[in-house]
Amino acid sequence: MNSETKSSPVLIFAAWLFVGIPAGWGVYNTVHNSMKLFQPPVAQPAQALPTK
Repeated sequence: MNSETKSSPVLIFAAWLFVGIPAGWGVYNTVHNSMKLFQPPVAQPAQALPTK
């Protein structure tokens, strides 16, 4: 007996979007935030020493 059922291509595509969009957003945010690690440090202005 062959009892295979066919899945709708639209349903499969929707399922991939349902999983892929949040996963892609997470990867984008991870890469975007990790780029901060590879930036040179921001130069801080020198503070004047207190005078007596």
